[in-house]
Amino acid sequence: MSLWEAVFVVTLSLLFCIHGQLDNLGFISIDCGYITTPSYQDSKRNLTYVADVGFTDAGFIHNVDVGSMQMDLSQQYTTVRNFPNGTRNCYTLKQLTRGGKYLVRATFGYGNYDALNMTPAFDLYLGANYWVSVNITDASRAYIYESIVMSPDELLQVCLVNIGSGTPFISGLDLRSLPANFYPEAHVLQTLVLLSFFREGVSFGLNRFHFGTDNHNIRYPVDHYDRFWQRYEDIPGWEDVPDKMNGTVKTPQNNTYGAPSDLMRSASTVVNASWMDLRWSSDASMDVGISPEYFVVLYFAELQAIPDNASRQFLVSVDNTLLAAGFSPRYMMADVLSQTVKGSGPHSILLNATITSKLPPMVSGMEIFLVRTLKESPTDSSDANAVMTIQTKYSVKKNWEGDPCSPAAFSWDGLSCNYTPIGDIQYNPTGLHRITALNLSFSELIGDIDASFGQLSSLQHLDLSHNNLSGSIPDYLGEMLSLTFLDLSNNNLSGTIPTCLQAKSDSGRIKLKIGNNPNLCGDHTCNPNSISNENKKRDKVVSRVIAAVIVAMVLALSLSAVFIWYRRRKTDPDVLPQADPYKSRRFKYKELQDITNDWKNVIGEGGFGHVYAGKLEDGTAVAVKVESQTLRGNRKQFLAEVQHLTRVHHKNLVSLIGYCDDKEHRCLVYEYMDGGTLEARLRGQEAPSEPPLTWLQRLNIALGSANGLNYLHRSCSQPLIHRDVKTGNILLTASLEVKISDFGLTRASIHGTVGTHTPTQLAGTPGYMDPESLQTSHPSESNDVFSFGVVLMVIITGRSAIVTINGVERNLAQCMRDWLLNGGGIEAITDPRIRDNCNHSSVEMVAQLALDCTQPTGQDRPIMEDVVTTLTQSLQLELSLSSPSFMRSRTTISSAVRFTGSGCADRDAAADYIAALQLEQAFVETSTRYVTCE
Repeated sequence: MSLWEAVFVVTLSLLFCIHGQLDNLGFISIDCGYITTPSYQDSKRNLTYVADVGFTDAGFIHNVDVGSMQMDLSQQYTTVRNFPNGTRNCYTLKQLTRGGKYLVRATFGYGNYDALNMTPAFDLYLGANYWVSVNITDASRAYIYESIVMSPDELLQVCLVNIGSGTPFISGLDLRSLPANFYPEAHVLQTLVLLSFFREGVSFGLNRFHFGTDNHNIRYPVDHYDRFWQRYEDIPGWEDVPDKMNGTVKTPQNNTYGAPSDLMRSASTVVNASWMDLRWSSDASMDVGISPEYFVVLYFAELQAIPDNASRQFLVSVDNTLLAAGFSPRYMMADVLSQTVKGSGPHSILLNATITSKLPPMVSGMEIFLVRTLKESPTDSSDANAVMTIQTKYSVKKNWEGDPCSPAAFSWDGLSCNYTPIGDIQYNPTGLHRITALNLSFSELIGDIDASFGQLSSLQHLDLSHNNLSGSIPDYLGEMLSLTFLDLSNNNLSGTIPTCLQAKSDSGRIKLKIGNNPNLCGDHTCNPNSISNENKKRDKVVSRVIAAVIVAMVLALSLSAVFIWYRRRKTDPDVLPQADPYKSRRFKYKELQDITNDWKNVIGEGGFGHVYAGKLEDGTAVAVKVESQTLRGNRKQFLAEVQHLTRVHHKNLVSLIGYCDDKEHRCLVYEYMDGGTLEARLRGQEAPSEPPLTWLQRLNIALGSANGLNYLHRSCSQPLIHRDVKTGNILLTASLEVKISDFGLTRASIHGTVGTHTPTQLAGTPGYMDPESLQTSHPSESNDVFSFGVVLMVIITGRSAIVTINGVERNLAQCMRDWLLNGGGIEAITDPRIRDNCNHSSVEMVAQLALDCTQPTGQDRPIMEDVVTTLTQSLQLELSLSSPSFMRSRTTISSAVRFTGSGCADRDAAADYIAALQLEQAFVETSTRYVTCE
């Protein structure tokens, strides 16, 4: 780019800052790569399109040869912006309404813009969550992707992610405001992604259609929300609905889809037949996943004035499931039918005339969406806005694109994030990420310390050292309640240290580093302007002498430290590096004695050893695990695995604060969970005065636990298998935040072991152990999945993993499996404390999941990612269908529910029947009271 072009782009950016907001239609229309003017008017739709300079500051601009593209494309396709640098690059759409409903559309036309003739593939994200994979297979074709979303904040980011299959690029990006009641299926837990499936004879892949023979596209202003409706493919034997009446097709008040009248008047029917078949599947233009869920919307309106002796009546079914029987569209009135469909194979919608119908079926419009569950929680909006302001002010040169904390694979460099639950569980049951540490050392920061740092209310560690910051230290830094570490050294700060900050430093409540700030005074009475010139000269001489002495001492001490470290390294090669504020801390055994008050408060015992409660110097509560002398293993292995655990960070995993490797003592120091274990809460031991856990609370706990296990299996640099998943290792805070404990040590990794030790000994707890693990010495993910299935059974029934029936101890997994697979109803074995206050369909879904997880062979079990998805859907069901009108009757559910699966096929039928009767009797006898079954 020439100097003149650079100046023009900067000027354009300044101009755009004035207009960078929703227009008077509630639209944002971006022509990516366009820089000729700040905006232009589209002649076809009379919409204003703007340059993308104000939305992203990354990427490069390229022109596209329109002659290499398909005909009749808009101006958006004449330029592109590509992103050859960085993994994630984002557009930020601002000034939106938190919780508002929006249609987001991204367009792509490759056209061999880079002269490489290599069509790319890359991912799109909406904020923290995956949207769709863009797979350009035809260089001349336009690809359009749409999603209907609820914005979690006042801004929304569309991110292009490089997956190593070519350079991401984009042609256009549109946002359209929708009424809040439109598409109620798009909400805080899921989005609707318009299916991309190229049909025969259609120009674009997006599956939103009008019917009829007129080959035109319906958009704004005909559709007030600029939805893109194209003509359905040409089907022999179909024709326009004849004798259309003039006038407007009206929309009823309860309609939540707002189809335009012109769409409803573009209708098709069939000639010399009684049925119409609408089919779809998937193609290379969209990855729909292994087991996709579709949402279908059908639009109907009668356009003929039908005589009294005639009628139009037909059945509507989706994949042989009846959606409407004897359906008759109303005259000049829009009717909408919708249905959810699951499965990756071909699907079909059948419109079939009834026997009494005189006229064939008809249809006006159709939309097919892919239902996308939102699995990632965004960063807290105040935190996100603060670091975005910091990025803008200091032009931070890092990977600061998209959501700061989520997903973890793309989190911003220099940030550490933690999980904080929020109060409104119906708005976001999974909580928000909070920024707890920010390291901007050596980041070329210039200017004063911005007030945005003070808006990071959960910040514990802040490192701004080795920059060129100037001005005074702000008072608010001493008033940040969570801040325990502050490094301002090696800057050009001046003035005095704020009183509050100095007092916190003196009392040890904060570790403060301010060295090498020449103009910074250490007391509150210094006044550089009042010092005489002679004193200044004398001070300079004294300062130089002192500096020379200090440099000599530091050099001598450094050489000594290096020598000592080298000597120690040679004799003790397994010692871990010295901890810093962002990593794990190494404790001495004597320190832990003081922290635990001489080991007086035993709070538990696990596979590693006894667990003691304690408090750090700053009052932070911790749990200290002391390795049992009988379990002492290889020290090198212990240190290697501790070092690995320091890099394992997830909101649903207990954090490792530090460790002790002091002569004969090895200990682990974890954060303390004041709510006890899930096992104790289910039994009422931890908080007997508290009410029992509700089904909604149990679902949240199950989902959090599954998230933690999925992270261990899929997201760690060296994936881990827990090997002892049980309710006793699921810990809670007083506010029911959930974290898994006792993972990592003596556990084999999935893709190899940590260090040189290969554990072959059995691990686990009776009742939770996978029987298949007894046959192999190599642990696998499926072992954890089995154990988690038992956890789900314990959550549902409120019983222990081992139950006593007729004086005989049995595993709950087999007991519950036999009961359900032999026709028993789930209600009879549901914990009586939640039975009358839960959505039974949600419980059924989790029960079926528990059966799937405890399948006899590991290859038949789901992976933890699928477990997370199913639990999310169950939680969604509980939230949306928990009103009394949706509660299924107890008598109906106990007789109607039947579970599928294997495990009993080889048994004698008579023995199965007798066993089922015994189990039923045992469960029924205890169904009215809470029983521990031990």
